[in-house]
Amino acid sequence: KMTVNNKTLTAANVIFKVRCKGLFDQYIGLNGFQPDNSTNFGDRTIAETRMGVDGKLSGGKVNNVAQFTAYFEPNSNAQTVMDQYLAYNANPENDALVWDIDVTYPSIKKRYAGSGFLVTTPSGVTAQKMLAGTQFVWDMDNFAPEDIA
Repeated sequence: KMTVNNKTLTAANVIFKVRCKGLFDQYIGLNGFQPDNSTNFGDRTIAETRMGVDGKLSGGKVNNVAQFTAYFEPNSNAQTVMDQYLAYNANPENDALVWDIDVTYPSIKKRYAGSGFLVTTPSGVTAQKMLAGTQFVWDMDNFAPEDIA
């Protein structure tokens, strides 16, 4: 007997919102993802272990940042938002701002929300045969996963 999973695996309907208090006080929806990528949650080390000379393994919880990457086409509204942050960041008197990120995947009924700092961004758009896509990387605290209806 054949079974079908009702949840599709499409990423086409990802809802990606950011807020950066002090610059963007309300959430802004970003769209215009690259053809083969939209978002990527990096690996997070959640425990460390070591083995004693007697062969006993011990372990413990550790807290670490995880990287979160978003991939956009150069004609995405994300480019304008990030350019505004780069202009803010160019002032040596301004501090790094905390970003709140909210990502919803309707196809699997999951939402992830967390906060962190934008750590890597291109200085501008790269021109090749066509304009190249851009990626932005944040170092994040814990993302809180949530099932949605």
